[in-house]
Amino acid sequence: ATPLLNLRALQYAQFRYSVMILAIASFLFLGLELIMPMYTQQVLLITGTATAMILMPASIAQAVAAPLFGRPLDKKGGRFVMLPAACVMVGALAILWAFLRIDTQTVVLSAMFTLMAVSASAEITGGTHGLNALPKHLNAHGATIIISLNLSAGAVGAAFFVGITNIGEKLSSAATPQQAMLDGIHWAMGSALLLGGLMVFFATKLYANSAA
Repeated sequence: ATPLLNLRALQYAQFRYSVMILAIASFLFLGLELIMPMYTQQVLLITGTATAMILMPASIAQAVAAPLFGRPLDKKGGRFVMLPAACVMVGALAILWAFLRIDTQTVVLSAMFTLMAVSASAEITGGTHGLNALPKHLNAHGATIIISLNLSAGAVGAAFFVGITNIGEKLSSAATPQQAMLDGIHWAMGSALLLGGLMVFFATKLYANSAA
């Protein structure tokens, strides 16, 4: 009669789609955040310090962009923010999948990862859209569902992409460990691209407002 976590919140379509988008965004971003250092240090053979410098612009951009998404979300709804963000993330993933090589320019890596970070930030902000679709008595449950799924998705994403990379590396027929790791990274990026397409699909289901 009084559930600790009321999953009936997921019966509201706009909330359900928002939660799925948030979970995929966390799954992708946190998972690939672990894969990128593996690529830079084991394929490009650069230092940990240089890797940190490549990833740092993404953190700065995310911190700057996150507060900016609230106003357009309030004015025009979740679709206006989350659908373009999903498309940008898929575009960045496609570029990474196509251009990751043994000699890829670090500027390209930094730029694409920054785009992914900003896109993930927009998707996370879009959780407000889902919560707005819920009746007041389910708001607390909805917020808890979002937090729980985001944390779980990020943890599972990290394990998933490391596992996919490892499988791709073992199945590779490359002559060098460096090239074998690159093949594994391509497997991970390919799977990320498929999940990104699913995120775009869910984003097309969002309304310009939160009416469920």
